[in-house]
Amino acid sequence: MGKDKKEAGKRGGSGLIRFGCLAFLLLAVGAGALVWYASKRITTHPGKAKAVANSFLDFELPEGYEMEYAGELMGVKIASFGRAGKDDQGKAFSARMIWFPGGGKGEESEEIELDVGDKEVKAIKTVRTDEETGEKKILIRFTVEGKGGPVAVYLEGPEEDFDEDAVEDFLDSID
Repeated sequence: MGKDKKEAGKRGGSGLIRFGCLAFLLLAVGAGALVWYASKRITTHPGKAKAVANSFLDFELPEGYEMEYAGELMGVKIASFGRAGKDDQGKAFSARMIWFPGGGKGEESEEIELDVGDKEVKAIKTVRTDEETGEKKILIRFTVEGKGGPVAVYLEGPEEDFDEDAVEDFLDSID
C-alpha cells in the first residue's frame, strides 16, 4: 500500500512538470508570434518606409536624408527619417512622425499651459471633427521629459463629454 502512494506521488509530480513545460512553451510561442507580427508591420526598406510615411503626410525628403523605418501597429502609424552623420556644418537631424487613427480635420487650435507634475508645460489643444461620424473631439498634445528622452503625450476625448478631471488626475500623476 505504501508503495502505491509513492508511485502516485511520482506520477503527480511528473504531471506538474509536464504542465509547467507546456505552459512555458505556449508563452514562448505567443511572445515569438507577437515579435514576428510586429516585425512584419515595420520596415526599414527606404522605399516602403517612404510610402508608409506618405500615407499620412505628404512630404519630400530633403537631399542627404533617408528613411530609417516606418510601420503600422494597431492602427498607429510611425515613420522616422534622418541624415546619416553630420552635415558639412557639423549639424545632425532626425525626425519621427506619428499618426493616430480617428481622422478628422482640426478646426481650432490654441496654445495652452498645463501643470504636469510639478512643471508648467506648453501644449496645443485642437478641436477636431471626425469625418465619418461628425463627432467633435478634443486633442491635447505636449512633450515632457521621460526616462532617457522626450515623450510625446496625446490626450483625446469627445468634446461633449471631455473629462477635465481625468485629464488633471493624469497630469498630476506624471513625475
